[in-house]
Parts: sequence; structure tokens; C-alpha cells
Amino acid sequence: MLASYRVVPRLQVLGREEDFQRPAFGVSRRVRATTIGTIVDIAPGRVRLLVDGVRRTSGPAQTRIDTLIGQLQIRF
Repeated sequence: MLASYRVVPRLQVLGREEDFQRPAFGVSRRVRATTIGTIVDIAPGRVRLLVDGVRRTSGPAQTRIDTLIGQLQIRF
């Protein structure tokens, strides 16, 4: 599931929930992830900044890994 909301013309918030399962391979093949982030239009149509926080649970022990991802997009 993915949802986003434009708070103001230059700021958008988003959230995503993922759950991938492969029952034929057992519980170790289950991957769950939650993402919360923002998109900031610095120069609308040309430059934007994306920042996402991701919490992923996977593997035989269902280990949790938290990640922060930042990306600057520039269109020439």
C-alpha cells in the first residue's frame, strides 16, 4: 500500500507498507517493510529532495534493519 499527501505546493509526505511472502519457502522468505518520507520541491520542476526512513524485517530470524535514504534529483 502506498499513500502520499501534498501538504503545501512544495512539500509532499508519503508512507508505504509492504509485505512479501513466499509460503512455499517458509517464514524465512517473508519480507516486511515500512517507509515514511518526504519530497521537497526546491525548484519546482527542476530540483527536488527525497528523504525516506525505511524499517525492514526479513530473514530466518526476522531481523530488523532501519535505514535512512536521501536523494537529490536535478533535471537539466
